[in-house]
Amino acid sequence: MMKKIILTSAVFSLSFTSIALCAEDKTAKDNRIFSDPSKTILVKKENPTFTLNLRSNPTTGFIWVLQGDYSHDMISAVNHAFHAPDSKLLGAPGYESFEFKMSGGAFVVPQVTQLTLYYMRPWVVANHPQKMTFTIVSVSGIN
Repeated sequence: MMKKIILTSAVFSLSFTSIALCAEDKTAKDNRIFSDPSKTILVKKENPTFTLNLRSNPTTGFIWVLQGDYSHDMISAVNHAFHAPDSKLLGAPGYESFEFKMSGGAFVVPQVTQLTLYYMRPWVVANHPQKMTFTIVSVSGIN
């Protein structure tokens, strides 16, 4: 009986350890994902990609639109996708992800640029109900 308890405890302990390790790996990967425009995004040459995740509900007609006046020589848009919510509720919001990559030239000297996105209905151009501006700084040689 005692052996079963010890074996069960060991299996239980190993299960929690593996769950914790998986959580650490996910966290390490997710630290290149941003959603708060009040925080500056530092991008290093060793890891030049980053992603913006913005809450979105396209069933209302609203989508996030990237404003075109950013430094195209410094940043390239790589991918854009909508991620549906896990909820089964009708009309529940998900999020849009925008993946960007900094060019090699962005790291010659530290540089700063901004990305502005508008949450809007594309057919109502004059109306920008919500705006988010993210500040991105390229750094190299800084730990």
